[in-house]
Amino acid sequence: MKKFSFSLQTVLNVRMIAEDLAKQELAKTLQQLEDEKKKLVVLREEWEAVCALPFRDTFNVMHQQYYRDSVMNSIEVQNQAVIQKQEVVNQVRKKALHAERERKVLEKLKDGQVKEYQKQVSAEEQRFIDEVAVLRFARNGINK
Repeated sequence: MKKFSFSLQTVLNVRMIAEDLAKQELAKTLQQLEDEKKKLVVLREEWEAVCALPFRDTFNVMHQQYYRDSVMNSIEVQNQAVIQKQEVVNQVRKKALHAERERKVLEKLKDGQVKEYQKQVSAEEQRFIDEVAVLRFARNGINK
């Protein structure tokens, strides 16, 4: 009997590559999200440091207040960047899960076809063994 070949192997290979690419994209966006969160942590630490500074004179009060406002604005902008990046991560995660599902569907189909092929091979081997046994029995019957 000829060797098993899955007729949709090329499609399965393409889906495996697509899944790998989706997972790589997910890893990249997760790293970007972590970078954005680190920036936010740095800004919050800077905010705490600014708030801890004592006021000395009128000029410093105005300057510190302007700087505090600037840092607070930066924190708000960075919060929005983190939220947007989280949305991107969610979208990329959905794409990766979809690619994984598509691959698994084809793999299940392939597994089913492999099992069917193995059944056919086993049945063919059994027929051959039965035929050999019948021929041997017939030969022994003729010789007696």
